[in-house]
Amino acid sequence: QSYYDRIMPLYQNFQALREQKATAAAWTKWQRETNAELATFLDDLAETAGSQPDKLARQHMLLAARDELPMLLKDSKEKPGRREQRFLYHMDAARRLIAGLPPAAPSSSGGPVATMKDSDDG
Repeated sequence: QSYYDRIMPLYQNFQALREQKATAAAWTKWQRETNAELATFLDDLAETAGSQPDKLARQHMLLAARDELPMLLKDSKEKPGRREQRFLYHMDAARRLIAGLPPAAPSSSGGPVATMKDSDDG
């Protein structure tokens, strides 16, 4: 399973909780489960990420998973915020790089990111 396909379901769960207007207990559970899942692969992702072209997709996923995803509760719990926009930018850049496309310029829209299937990036 690729890193991309491990990170995106965590975000999709976050979105579902926001839409449901989840309780504090549900948010705490999401944060605990997300941190536990991230702990299973962030070290490896950090070791294999970089600014070189063959490592850049992993760098974007690292920034999204390590720096933005755990912080979504701070500004994106009730509506999309800056952290969510940055998360989506990095995941979209990773998706594009994995597909052999150039990363898009940062967007202020923070639009949705498609889920990758059958990727060999992790």
